[in-house]
Amino acid sequence: MNAAVYTNALGELLGTAINALSLSGTCDVYRVEIEVTSSPLFADTTPTLDFTGVDAESNPIEYQIQIDDVDTFASPAIDDVSETDSGFANPDNGGDTHPFNSGENIQYTVQGGDALVADTYYWRVRGKDPAGSNTYGGWSSTGSFVVVADSSIAEVSDVALASIGQISGVAIANVGKISGVEN
Repeated sequence: MNAAVYTNALGELLGTAINALSLSGTCDVYRVEIEVTSSPLFADTTPTLDFTGVDAESNPIEYQIQIDDVDTFASPAIDDVSETDSGFANPDNGGDTHPFNSGENIQYTVQGGDALVADTYYWRVRGKDPAGSNTYGGWSSTGSFVVVADSSIAEVSDVALASIGQISGVAIANVGKISGVEN
């Protein structure tokens, strides 16, 4: 499955966006990538989202994630930070906890108390180097996903799907794997 990668070089220097990761001086620059490695369609109201953060000096990173049903994030449904909120984990290295190693895959799972309802959601992540400037870089590009109300899509098992047009009026693209269902 081809993963869609949304990348944004983060940080600012004198009001000019920095689009590179190498700078001299004391300015910390962060690049947080949102890599959609799972389906953008979830039958679970507590989905898990994957991303990777990179610090220019390879220092550990603290993350902030926002999830909202509006892509402007004016009033996020979820606004969590890895320092104080549950849900952040490194699935490849369970011993890697907050702050997380630069360049490693990080997952955020929506917690039960914040369970989402059926809707389209937008999400973004940013990072900071607590041992460096201790200030957040800019936000990543915005990703999106859909939580479906009908959990029957999760009950489909071992059925090969060559192509999907629409299910319940929700357009589906890049469906990778849903409970044993592969495209």
